Amino acid sequence: MKKIRKSGKSLNRSGRVKKRASGLRSVDKKRFVKKRRTIDAETGDSSDVIALPEYYQIVFSEIHNVYRNEIYNKCVLDSKSFRRRAICKSKELIVGKDFNQQYDTLQNILSELEDEMKSVIKGHSVFFWLHLYRRIAPCLSNELGANTSEAVTVNVRQQVDQAIKKFGSLSNQDDYALSSEVDFDLILGGLLSQSYKRNFKKDFVSFFERQLKFSRQFVLTDFSIDDVFNIYYVEGLSYQYWYISAKMRSLGKGVVLSVSKQGDINEERTKEQERLILDFDRRNEEDNIQLGIASNVGTYTASNLNEVNSPHEIIVIAYINAFRYTAQDLGLTDLPKEFSPNYIPWFINANDFYKSHSYLSKRFIKKFGFGLLELLQFAGFFSNYIMSNDPSRKLVNESMGLQYHSKFQRGYCTVNHSAEEIKSSILKYYSDLKISGCVQESELESQIDAIFDHVFLNEDKQNNIGIWSRGPQYVLIGIEKGFLCDSSSWHFLIQNMFYGLQHYDPKSIKGHEFEFALADILKNNHFDVVMNSFVIRKEGINREIDVAVRIRDNLYLFECKASERPLNFDIGNPKTISSRIIDFKKKLEQAESLTKFVLENKVGNNYDLSWAESVNYFVVSPFTEWVWDASPDLWTECKRFPRLMSVHGAIKYLTSEKSKLVS
Repeated sequence: MKKIRKSGKSLNRSGRVKKRASGLRSVDKKRFVKKRRTIDAETGDSSDVIALPEYYQIVFSEIHNVYRNEIYNKCVLDSKSFRRRAICKSKELIVGKDFNQQYDTLQNILSELEDEMKSVIKGHSVFFWLHLYRRIAPCLSNELGANTSEAVTVNVRQQVDQAIKKFGSLSNQDDYALSSEVDFDLILGGLLSQSYKRNFKKDFVSFFERQLKFSRQFVLTDFSIDDVFNIYYVEGLSYQYWYISAKMRSLGKGVVLSVSKQGDINEERTKEQERLILDFDRRNEEDNIQLGIASNVGTYTASNLNEVNSPHEIIVIAYINAFRYTAQDLGLTDLPKEFSPNYIPWFINANDFYKSHSYLSKRFIKKFGFGLLELLQFAGFFSNYIMSNDPSRKLVNESMGLQYHSKFQRGYCTVNHSAEEIKSSILKYYSDLKISGCVQESELESQIDAIFDHVFLNEDKQNNIGIWSRGPQYVLIGIEKGFLCDSSSWHFLIQNMFYGLQHYDPKSIKGHEFEFALADILKNNHFDVVMNSFVIRKEGINREIDVAVRIRDNLYLFECKASERPLNFDIGNPKTISSRIIDFKKKLEQAESLTKFVLENKVGNNYDLSWAESVNYFVVSPFTEWVWDASPDLWTECKRFPRLMSVHGAIKYLTSEKSKLVS
């Protein structure tokens, strides 16, 4: 996928936060109601049309303007106070010498924060909260804490989404309605009509009311200003949730914790720990999904649109636009250049993902009752169904502009079709492609009911939703007339879909899959891969080289380690981190041993590496891994790159080496 250029506007965080917190000083009618010139494609005649604001915009702007202090108090002060009280209650346990006790105490505070989020969210439907929250720009108030970066913003918002789906009501459908079926004076609890009557002439208000009824869009009804305060409170609590989990991650890395009188947790990092943690955070932020996705079992699939032959292979995923990329950055030419959607498109090639994980097929169908191929086919067909409403005619990777804006700018869309209508449309598309030989034959027709149920959220499944784990995920949520289709959920649903599989890789296939994936990615980035999954022989001794790259007279050996990473790595579970350190120490020793063998035996029975003046070794993981100390044997000579690196890290390192050696 083409890398998106970060706009200068996205870097101005303080300005964005201030603007969101303060709102408009008064309603600027010119900003909301604009004339746009359109040209008839057949006659060439031009005319002016009125571009109306989204129904909630003026009301929300007024609320942010008038109640700026109340929003700040709920989001920042109240959420911070709750977290501090919880810490103070358990202060003696957090600063104790029992490492496991400290960790368990922090995990209990996460549960307290979840309970507080629940007390707020349970008062409205899942649809109500998603509709409201995804109309708030993805950026955090700087006053929440020391780290309100884009990466933290993504984490905080993903946690809020999970909390909404876990604690929101699925049975209450009385807090929203179709604009065509509700009295104008009831929308937004009456605040909409009050605002329009206050700011516009009677004729325009009547015109807007007619247009809103004609649009048949979902609007909030059982709404009050307190709901805005509450969603900011939940976001603040989610930040405090991230704060506690960050302290757990530091604890898992050996950092000593202390607690202030106010209830803040201080990290007493050594200089080495500070450097290592900052480096890990930097690498983790750089390893974004634009390059590819690592599934929980450790198999890696590159993001690839260039070789896609059919639209049904593309799974469209809405990803939080924390960097505030604009329409101009995204190439959406039919939208204003400075327009910044809350979500941006990202893609997984379903066919490529299946090829990378096909070795799991038998175990997958045994556990879930439907096939891996069929689930991925459904995801591709459903993505295309949402984008076009007629998947046989439109492609998801053609001009997206207004179509994307209308369907994915909030990360979800709604469809007013029944489950049977959706499944029937998908199966018809599948049948047409099967007849033309454009799709791999599968059991989709007999398994689609089970797959549909798997991605559909109901009350029984809500208890299993985890907030810090981001799983399980559900794409479909039932609403009064149809479904809310949450395209952002595909990311973690696909990434974590193999949790719970037992003895899934007895022939150790995934290691070779990762080796081939890394080699292909390096080749696509114009590096000279001279060996890939190749066994070198020298006088009866065999050694396997996973991936070898040549830059002039320098040889770079990459040992691949595709190991499953437990979910609790993300909250710094000490046992998980310790176990991974032991595994990667062994792998690094293996890579070093291979390097010594090659240096002593540059020519063998089936290879000739006599040209290599230097040999360098590394271990590559599908994930960003914790590098546990700063000793020279774990780092390159320049100390910028660890010998234990991710796929993205390998590309960055080789790019740096090529630049240094070729110039």
